Amino acid sequence: MRDSTSVVRILLLVLAAGLLVWAGVATLESRKAPIGPAIDTWLPMPPVSMDAHELPVRQVVLKAMTIEQDTNGRREPFDTLAMRCGWGAQNEPAEQYAAFIGDWALSENPQAWRVKMIPQGSAMWVSVDTRALMPPPPPGAKEPPRRAPVVFVLPMDRVAPIRDAWSAPQIWEQATQVHGCTDGRPALFEACVHGKYVATQRACSEAGPQVDRLWATMRRDLPVPPKLVEAAQ
Repeated sequence: MRDSTSVVRILLLVLAAGLLVWAGVATLESRKAPIGPAIDTWLPMPPVSMDAHELPVRQVVLKAMTIEQDTNGRREPFDTLAMRCGWGAQNEPAEQYAAFIGDWALSENPQAWRVKMIPQGSAMWVSVDTRALMPPPPPGAKEPPRRAPVVFVLPMDRVAPIRDAWSAPQIWEQATQVHGCTDGRPALFEACVHGKYVATQRACSEAGPQVDRLWATMRRDLPVPPKLVEAAQ
């Protein structure tokens, strides 16, 4: 009788252990599974790694912060998209996109635009900061006044070609490789989507044709006043 009782106890212990293992596996599998449907965003978040262990990642984040500070005319590293993203500020937009793009090779009118885009329902808020990439004024000369960004709101279908050009895999999906050179085409792209930050750098890369297409699309579809563009001469 005692032997049969011991066997029953052993079997119960084995069954309990098996249930614990099964419950643990089920919990791990549930953690691996995505929670809820995928979030529909204006641009899909690229599958590139932003692991700070990687040197190119740190380089592109530093480059993005430097460009934004130079464009704003302020040396405030914490007031950049790379640092604001994920703070959880009450007025932080769910989606923000930024591009630093242009063409230094335009000898008569070198240009670089800092383009910011924030989806707002059925419309897109857009800010374009145009500036000339010219040598600094000589010592003692007065620096020309900084132009205010051009701000406008466009319907989503108006910016759909920009989205299509921006989402090219060569621009938005491939891992960043930072090169110590310039090919005349500044090309740095950022996004902050639901607190997640990503940036890609495409200067001196094989993405030249795709960057040219995006730059041409922005110049065609964003209503930047021609006088502001010509003022960069």
